[in-house]
Amino acid sequence: MPPVGGLSFTWGMDDKIKTPYSHVIDLSIERDLGHNFSLDVAYVGRLGRRLLVNEDVGEPLDLTDPKSHMDYFAAATLLSKYARANTPISAIPKIPYWENIFPTAHSAPAACVTLEQACPPGNFPAAPSNTQAMYDLYYGDVLNEVTALQFADTSCIPACATVNGKTAPYQFYSGQYTSLYAWTNAGYSDYHAMEITLRKSQSHGLLFDLNYTLSKSTDMGSDGERVSLYEGGGFSSDIINAWEPKLQHALSDFDATHQVNANWIYQLPIGRGRAFGSKWNNWMDAAFGGWQVAGLWRWTSGLPFSVLNGFDFPTDWFLTGNANLVGPLPPTGTTYTTLPGAATPTLNEFKNPATAVNSFDYPFPGQAGQRNILRGPGYFSIDMSLQKTWSLGESRSLRLGWDVYNITNSYRFDGQTALPEIDLIGTFGNYTTTINDSRKMQFSLRFEF
Repeated sequence: MPPVGGLSFTWGMDDKIKTPYSHVIDLSIERDLGHNFSLDVAYVGRLGRRLLVNEDVGEPLDLTDPKSHMDYFAAATLLSKYARANTPISAIPKIPYWENIFPTAHSAPAACVTLEQACPPGNFPAAPSNTQAMYDLYYGDVLNEVTALQFADTSCIPACATVNGKTAPYQFYSGQYTSLYAWTNAGYSDYHAMEITLRKSQSHGLLFDLNYTLSKSTDMGSDGERVSLYEGGGFSSDIINAWEPKLQHALSDFDATHQVNANWIYQLPIGRGRAFGSKWNNWMDAAFGGWQVAGLWRWTSGLPFSVLNGFDFPTDWFLTGNANLVGPLPPTGTTYTTLPGAATPTLNEFKNPATAVNSFDYPFPGQAGQRNILRGPGYFSIDMSLQKTWSLGESRSLRLGWDVYNITNSYRFDGQTALPEIDLIGTFGNYTTTINDSRKMQFSLRFEF
């Protein structure tokens, strides 16, 4: 256990954690259409409960002032708005929260000079209010308000908080931790889908399935398989505000509104007993007859991604969170452009990346930003194989196969790993990876006995 004053950040597990569970609801209707065709329409639902998410159980308290009934996040947001507007310190009015919770802040020297950080415009008043003294501190840590709170709560700069008549450090922070992320059961998810399947059973050498899915998946936190831990938001699904975890509830990282899938096997009508080459001899049939073609096709609509807050910490000591949408939702696409300050053009996930960043702003204390409100490219891939099997007796066979993955060599870029951070204008929305791999082939010869 770290000592009080250690202010470490680490990970753990809730000692009251329970096993997650889910409710699965399926209802389907199937009809035979004749001629070896059938149609299946289904509703599929999955409701995940008590799901595991990372939640900061060591996050500073959102203390409420019993006199003004204002909480810390609301009071800190007021100071942040003044600081972002570059308001002179003399123009800051008294805010009851800071007057009541930090009643001795007015008697301390200027925090910005003490900490050698930026001072607000204007001279530090000879007789400042408690609010002005706290504004002087928060101005120097605008966008990183957790740092300002730590100075006040652990070092009493400009003063320690007074709670229930007691003036002392560690009224907000635990003292042992600045951040203690733990697996908890705070998560839940909902998935609802309509699935339509047209199926053709084996006849005339052909069978196939054609599927369409209309769905929506939401949760408190998730990471698609395409997302690594440190690249493109592996941390962005963790709970930013432990006091209001539902701020994270949004579309799942892997949500796809529309999906179309198909699979098929077709035995080519060439060879002995078939439409072409029915009278071939054994050698001709062994060489050119009995081949079959199989394939998989997948297409999805765009996958969600978030715009990140950058390296700023308004709410949580360890995690930054997402940006706030303050303007129109910018259209996404694939654009070859040069961003301001960049040396070379790159592929970008916004149709107009130079103006897209203007639709976002930094979150205020207590906020987590908006998660997964944009859509990038979706999946597209066609895989095919060509195979032939030779019978070598009752229990032995030899199979030759040629498999091609992503046969069209199509590329789909990954919006989630483009790292659109509002403090990195020169790389905002630049693609870094693709969802799918380039075309690959493999040949196989398999002896079965």
